[in-house]
Amino acid sequence: MKYLFLDFDGVVNRTDTVQKPSLFDRVEPAMVTLLNDIDAQIVISSAWREHNSLADLKQILHYNGLRDPSRIIDTTPVFGGARGDEIQAWMTANDVTASQIVILDDLDDMAHLLPRLVQTDAAHGLQPSHVVRINALLAA
Repeated sequence: MKYLFLDFDGVVNRTDTVQKPSLFDRVEPAMVTLLNDIDAQIVISSAWREHNSLADLKQILHYNGLRDPSRIIDTTPVFGGARGDEIQAWMTANDVTASQIVILDDLDDMAHLLPRLVQTDAAHGLQPSHVVRINALLAA
């Protein structure tokens, strides 16, 4: 099994859309639909998980173009450390190795998991070139 750890801000939106009043409008459909081209289960690592249920996050992504929201299987634990540490905690609890994952985020606080990061630019969000890199890492 392959897993994509998904951030929201700076990934499925851009700096100029993150301030919109509705959560549904803070996510850009053009970026969400790119997730359809990644063959992996999705684990939400975004800070959005701290204030929204998994069901709500699935609904937001589905509304904005994710064809199969059942691919979203979980969220990482929240303990305020580096995001890479939270991802590692989820991986350990679920017996997942680094070779099975890719992290999609605009930040780089991934500790030892940095080689598995595909980093976006918050001003532009997810782009087709990122999807190509993600799929290459998942296939390796």
